[in-house]
Amino acid sequence: MGKVLIWMAFGATVFSFWSYLGAVRVSNAGGKKKNKLKLISEKLRLARLGYYAMVGFIGVASIFLLYLLLSHQFQYEYVYKYSAKNLSFGLLLSTFWAGQAGSFLLWALFIAVMGVVFMKNIREYEAPAMLFLTVIQGFFIVLLIKATPFNVQLHIPPDGQGLNPMLENFWMIIHPPILFLGYAAAVFPFALALAALLTKQYSNWASLALPWALFNSVTLGAGIILGAYWAYGTLGWGGYWGWDPVENSSLVPWMVNFVLFHGLIIEKMKHAFKRTNLVLAVFSFILVIYATFLTRSGVLADFSVHSFQDFGINELLQLFLAGPIIFSIGLFVKRFGGIKSEPLEINRLNKENTLFAALLALLACSAVILAGTSFPLISRLFTQPSNVNISFYNQVTLPFAIIIALILGVTPFMKWGQLPHLMVKKIIISVLFSLVAVAVAVYFGLQKPLLLLFIGTSAFALWTNLIVFAQQLRMSFVLTAAPMAHIGVALMFVGIIVSGNFAKEQYIELNLGQKTEVLGAQLTFEGIQKDADDKDVLKIRVRNNGSEYLATPRYFYTTFNNSIMKEPFVRGGFWQDFYISPIEVKTVHNHKKDIVTLKKGETAKFYKLDVFFEGFAMNSHAENGNMEIGAKITIKNKQEHFELMPTLVMSEGKSLSTVVEIPLAKNGYVGTPTVALNGINATEQMIQLAFDGFAHADEPNTNDNQQVAGLQVSKKPFMNIMWIGTLLLTVGTVISFKRKLTHI
Repeated sequence: MGKVLIWMAFGATVFSFWSYLGAVRVSNAGGKKKNKLKLISEKLRLARLGYYAMVGFIGVASIFLLYLLLSHQFQYEYVYKYSAKNLSFGLLLSTFWAGQAGSFLLWALFIAVMGVVFMKNIREYEAPAMLFLTVIQGFFIVLLIKATPFNVQLHIPPDGQGLNPMLENFWMIIHPPILFLGYAAAVFPFALALAALLTKQYSNWASLALPWALFNSVTLGAGIILGAYWAYGTLGWGGYWGWDPVENSSLVPWMVNFVLFHGLIIEKMKHAFKRTNLVLAVFSFILVIYATFLTRSGVLADFSVHSFQDFGINELLQLFLAGPIIFSIGLFVKRFGGIKSEPLEINRLNKENTLFAALLALLACSAVILAGTSFPLISRLFTQPSNVNISFYNQVTLPFAIIIALILGVTPFMKWGQLPHLMVKKIIISVLFSLVAVAVAVYFGLQKPLLLLFIGTSAFALWTNLIVFAQQLRMSFVLTAAPMAHIGVALMFVGIIVSGNFAKEQYIELNLGQKTEVLGAQLTFEGIQKDADDKDVLKIRVRNNGSEYLATPRYFYTTFNNSIMKEPFVRGGFWQDFYISPIEVKTVHNHKKDIVTLKKGETAKFYKLDVFFEGFAMNSHAENGNMEIGAKITIKNKQEHFELMPTLVMSEGKSLSTVVEIPLAKNGYVGTPTVALNGINATEQMIQLAFDGFAHADEPNTNDNQQVAGLQVSKKPFMNIMWIGTLLLTVGTVISFKRKLTHI
């Protein structure tokens, strides 16, 4: 039934496309106007019927998949792979978009439903814009035919594999749908831009595209922010943004779209920027498809923790990416000379020119992030594929952030088309405030000139926009959209720079019952207990600033991917977070560990076990230059087979090994067998494994059950300031969206 519905949706899309194509052809043909209008009207009626039919088929297919998931129909491969009987209703709902096929169906559903609203509001652009929209929707349906969630297995398993344990989180229910809503919204400015180019009608497309560009910014931005918040509170690597290639591939389209809707505002106010906006609308969508290619083709499988493996749709994604690029560029080049736009007077200091400078900085910043993100693809053309270091992004984005913050501080006092005669007097207070902020940063030990300049410009932008916000609030709350969003950006900048440069962290090892002073707090390891989900929870008693509480980071082995999962504990405070991330948990033995050295592809014999080293796995999520490297190993004997991945965390010049339990049913040895990655030689593709718990029963083992917890303890200042900034940025954009919506 599911496959039939998808095929019927494809047929309805083709019918709608053909009817819209007929309407476009008739409008461009000669003949009597009355007859043309009648024929166009009939073509549009048929096209709409086809589109509504497609919406219905996609909607019913989505409801059917949801029914399969909620009723545990494990004979369906997708249901078996991503759901399980023990999942809560919310998590079971989230399995709809947990896999590649389900997320494509969700994406197609969002485009279909929003397309109805789009179709009813684009007036003279309906036929050409919907023509391109049906082409894009047709691509998604083809992907669904190739990677369908409706494949049936030969047998019915008693239960499903379930979600990855790291996805069993509240944010899994909210974050992906909002992100995909943003991805889906990018198609509408794209369709309008191509419609304007096709029909040579450039006067009204910007007004129609502006609300969609704003909606894209709200949803895609909110999705990125929620993802960062999820990572900070759930993943154990200690941060909220790791410059992961897949994270970046969502960030870059958002940044380009952010430039687009500001450019559309300039076009409405000054009739300038027309060619640039057409290009931005096209490439904001193409970058979304490029992000899809990076995520879904498997090309980043060795460089990103988010990347899907290749499920046989690589060629389709390449076609999906190349088609819009070739057609759009060709059409734009053909129409270039006929696009009339008012030039900006770049020799004058006014609002539109400073805004234009900020947009150029944001575009340049997007370009360098995109280059770094694409480096694994670029480098494979010349040598072995590799990724850029995190420090690359920090270094190249900082100058652009300084420029943007400075312009955010200057622009609010300017007027459209007017010179800022009285601006100097208005910004004196903001300048003084920024100097105080720089002095405070120097007092607390910040010395790098660029970072001090970033602090100063961010404080300057914050104070200026606070003044303008207060002025606008006296007139109307809806007028505060822009200053509120810009206050949010300034607070984000302040939070990022302070949390990144004034955070304190320390690695400690706690014996069971031991009290240890770390970063002004007293920590006591009280043991390990199981939670309601049967996952190991470390009990860490914390005494800090006169308060006492039990910290409960989680560190557990999962058979889902045969690896260790780590979830931090965060004690939030308004000015500072206390963050405890588990690195390792081990049992101390008094006997010597057994060391085994292996090259990639080699198998070694150890205590009647075969140990095979498959290769390395890299995790780019890290802060302050940290790096995590895993070794994929297979351990087996005649009865049992285990795929394990011990890891080595490089932190501040230290190497910290995670200890992985080997769940042997009958081992004949004292203690619990474990393996740790003791060392690596990347050049020789060689690892050193440390096996423990294999001591024979007659060996002395007095300390066998002594537990030790290795923890990374951090104090992270101004995290709440940063989160408040992201909230204000989102709320300000939402208010702006509502204002623009009323003027459609």
